[in-house]
Amino acid sequence: MRPGARLPAVREIMDTYRVSQATVSRAIEQLRQSGIIESAIGKGMYVCERPDKKDRKLHRVDLLFFSNQEDMSQPTFHSELFEHLNRQIGERNGWLRTTTMPWSSSISDIISKVEALSCEAVLIVNPNGSEDVFDIFFRRQIPCVAMFPSVQIQPANSFMIDNRSVVTNWLDHLFNLGHRRIAFLHNVSQEYYSRDHYQRLQFFYEEYAKAGYVPGPELVRYCGFSPEDAYAATCRLLDDGADFTALICGDINVRGVYQALNRAGFEIGKDISVMGTDDCLWAEHIQPPLTTVRIPRVQIATQAVEMLQTMLETGQLRFASRLVESRLIVRQSTGSVA
Repeated sequence: MRPGARLPAVREIMDTYRVSQATVSRAIEQLRQSGIIESAIGKGMYVCERPDKKDRKLHRVDLLFFSNQEDMSQPTFHSELFEHLNRQIGERNGWLRTTTMPWSSSISDIISKVEALSCEAVLIVNPNGSEDVFDIFFRRQIPCVAMFPSVQIQPANSFMIDNRSVVTNWLDHLFNLGHRRIAFLHNVSQEYYSRDHYQRLQFFYEEYAKAGYVPGPELVRYCGFSPEDAYAATCRLLDDGADFTALICGDINVRGVYQALNRAGFEIGKDISVMGTDDCLWAEHIQPPLTTVRIPRVQIATQAVEMLQTMLETGQLRFASRLVESRLIVRQSTGSVA
């Protein structure tokens, strides 16, 4: 049916296709949710007028951020990512509306939020759960691009980190400096699944073994998601008498690690090497400047917005996912084994 055409009466559809009223009602509701048809009060249902695809531009973009209440007032990987996204969308005369959702959000919670927001185009960060999350947008023909989804199968329209490259950057650098006893303060929580943190822990063991070494189990520990948690975890590591010459953690934990090591009398970069992950903006300004593995936020933000723009212009809503490699950034917090 052409755009603007009025749908036949329910009885006519039932008779034509020999289906029940329940089947017709269900089909109409699915078409309505997908934005293919709409209702006019007192006039029935109509096929939606579809705008010329070439004229479709970024206007309002909804950013759905799945998080356990991360402190966005502090400079973090995500706050820097969102700044780049906002800039990219602003350069296209659009604007970004951010909504934070709990990790535990159910599919029905997400559907309710999407409908309440009347989403036109969506960027989702850290969606946690199943591939059903993406079907919500595909069924409604809402352009959607995901960054860092925590799902087992790599979905379409997604940017995912090559976590093996993260781990090989860590270990190759430290092994080349002569380190063999390496502590790893990880972020694998028992409360929820995070693909990136889980894979980094898994690949840490795998790549360590490939090099012919065995990491001491007492050196691999959970450290939470704050400098305070990392400080406590590092203190426990030292109090337990753990023998290590290098330590790996996330940038978000580095300040706590530095504090604990300094308090214990270690000179970072000489007595013990410390290596981070993300390369947050402050990493080169902390003392000593942090050796870390950069996750390319600017590249991801630019390409994600470009993909969203292409969806709007062409009407194509599925694109191949992209695996993003990391980059080693060497500064003064790592050095050769004395």
